[in-house]
Amino acid sequence: MGGKSSSSNSTTTNYKTTSGSVGIDGDNNGYVLAGVENSSVKVNVTDGGSVKAALAAMTDANSNVTSMAKTMVAANTDVSKYAIDASSDLGTKALVNAQQATTDAMDIMKNLSLNSDAGTAQEMTKYFMFGAVAIAVAVAVRGKL
Repeated sequence: MGGKSSSSNSTTTNYKTTSGSVGIDGDNNGYVLAGVENSSVKVNVTDGGSVKAALAAMTDANSNVTSMAKTMVAANTDVSKYAIDASSDLGTKALVNAQQATTDAMDIMKNLSLNSDAGTAQEMTKYFMFGAVAIAVAVAVRGKL
């Protein structure tokens, strides 16, 4: 009585290794796709004139800055010329006023010395000299303001 008996055993192991990383060496110019197995990838790259437009914008900005700098230098030159002219005129007026004040003070001292004795004349001369110097300084300071 016996029948025929059989037994079998089978094991199948499937391994699949997928890496989504890419190592790039060199200039790295272009496109790299990783980890897209069994996929359809469509890549469209268009510039649309963006590089040309960016270059034009940079050129325009540079031209504008150069033009602005030239305008500022010209304006500064005009201001400097005016300031130098005004300063020279102020100095001339201050000297003329100081000379006139000194001349007037000397005339007063001369008249006083002729009309009084020597001691009084010396004392008055000293005071008038102080006064003349004070007037000359005041006129010079006033001329600067």
